[in-house]
This record gives sequence, C-alpha cells and structure tokens, in this order.
Amino acid sequence: HGETTAPETPAPKVLGGGDRFEIRIEQGAAGIGLDLRKAPSGSHLRVRAVRSGGAVDAWNAAHPERRVERGDALVAANRGEGDVARILSHLVRHNRCMVLGFQRPTLLRICVPAGRRRLGVRLKRKEGAEDLPVCATGHPSSAEAGGPCALPMVAVGDRIVRVNDAAGSAEKLVEALKATPAGEMRVLFVAHYDC
Repeated sequence: HGETTAPETPAPKVLGGGDRFEIRIEQGAAGIGLDLRKAPSGSHLRVRAVRSGGAVDAWNAAHPERRVERGDALVAANRGEGDVARILSHLVRHNRCMVLGFQRPTLLRICVPAGRRRLGVRLKRKEGAEDLPVCATGHPSSAEAGGPCALPMVAVGDRIVRVNDAAGSAEKLVEALKATPAGEMRVLFVAHYDC
C-alpha cells in the first residue's frame, strides 16, 4: 500500500498595504466627512465610507496618490492615538485644522493547493456585505477533506475579499469557496484590523 501525504500548508504572499500615513485637512461646514466604526479592540476607528463634500473627500481629490479609502484605520487625530476615546477627544477638540493618521490594511494572497478544500477558519457571513470576516482560526471543520490547514498570518478580524475571480459580495465569495474545483484556490485576505 502506498502512503499518501497531505498537501503542504499554503504560504501567504504579502501583496502590499500596512502603510501608515498622515493627512492635513481644514474642516468646513460639512465636517471631516467620514463614516467611522469603532474597532472592538478600542485601538482605532475603521473607515466605512468617505462622504462626498467633506474635508477628507477634498483631500482625496487633491491627493489621489494618498487617498483615504474604505477599510483604512483612523489611528490618530492631532497626535492623539492609542485608543478610540483619545482619538475622538482630539477630533472634537480641534475643529478647524487637523492632522489625521491612517493605516492601510495588509493584503495577503493565499494559494490553497488541490486536495485542501478547507481553509481552517470560521467565517461570518452578513447579508449585503462585500467580504467575509474571519471569526476563528484553526477551526475543527478543517479536519474534513484534506486535513487541517492552519493559514499562517491569518488572524481573527481579517477579511476574505476575493476567491479566484469572485468578489463584490459575501454571497459570491461563499459560492466560490463551495464551487472551487479540485485545482488550486486563490484567496485574497485584507488582514490585520478588527471586525
């Protein structure tokens, strides 16, 4: 009888991101123009949207090479950083001229070899969402169909944004995960910020 060996654990490739940058804005009547969400860790605010007509929208138009985008983390306001309370107090206290610090998420591409159908993570699917957040790693269901597959560098709070050529909605991503043929599966994660 021949022995079979499980395919190797996939190695992630860092595609970019993780950059930290600052912008200088003058807040007008429309405000800073950001929809923000507090990270569960309490360390930063995540940008959910840049509102048209706000100070950040004006910054983006003038500085296309350093745009603030959905998914960026607001980590500082006028040098106040470390937790959301400090960031918010600096946002409120400094009305006109502001220096805002942001951090981009890291992009990881993981190629899962044929024979490994499970990622070894548990995902949270939300109706209408554009991505699939990772809620647990080392998930027991990974023992099915090819054995456990611990993904190095993937953590709770990271998000799947593309599976092979599917992107744009959680529903498309789930279908692509289920329908992936026996060949290699390419998964793109936005990594290292809280759900």
